[in-house]
Amino acid sequence: MIIGSTTDDEPLFQNLKFNNVDIFNSEHIFTSERLKCYKPVKAFYEGILQECDLKTDEVVFVGDSLVDDVWGPKQLGICTILVDRNNLYKKNSIQPNYVINNLLDLTVLQILKD
Repeated sequence: MIIGSTTDDEPLFQNLKFNNVDIFNSEHIFTSERLKCYKPVKAFYEGILQECDLKTDEVVFVGDSLVDDVWGPKQLGICTILVDRNNLYKKNSIQPNYVINNLLDLTVLQILKD
């Protein structure tokens, strides 16, 4: 798991700590502060891919923003999953590969893929 967030380092680390998220490896946490750009700029996603030595077909980008977490990564050919917690997503010109209602649904997608 890699975290890519449009924020500065300190607010993200505080939020993760507040929510009892164990920061297993800070090398796998990318912020706009660290990458020096913001989503949905291609350089944001390219920076993560380059630093982690990953190809676009090895990555799935999961998030709750149609522009930042779906449109941005799709510009590079990355598979996307939209987390639509309130069932507000309506099909339009920005289409994620998958739509889920919460992060627990990622487990279901993995089972279906296998």
